[in-house]
Amino acid sequence: MRPKVAVVAAGCLAVRGVTCVACADPCEPRALRIRPMLGGRAMPMIDAATCTGCGDCLAVCPVGALSLQPVDPAASEIKSCA
Repeated sequence: MRPKVAVVAAGCLAVRGVTCVACADPCEPRALRIRPMLGGRAMPMIDAATCTGCGDCLAVCPVGALSLQPVDPAASEIKSCA
């Protein structure tokens, strides 16, 4: 079975311009971080090399915009769909 990492979908509140950092709080290895962007927005970014695939971030997302996907060996960072 291939390891999995968290992935942020286009339905994410932050991707839609609403401030939300709920997913970053439970991430113990700090693989999921909120990165400030130009214009005052902040986007969730996932470090695939650090993500353990535990799924703790999935349960706290108010819109269910996170999922676990098989690891892409070529990716070191998985960005949101923004």
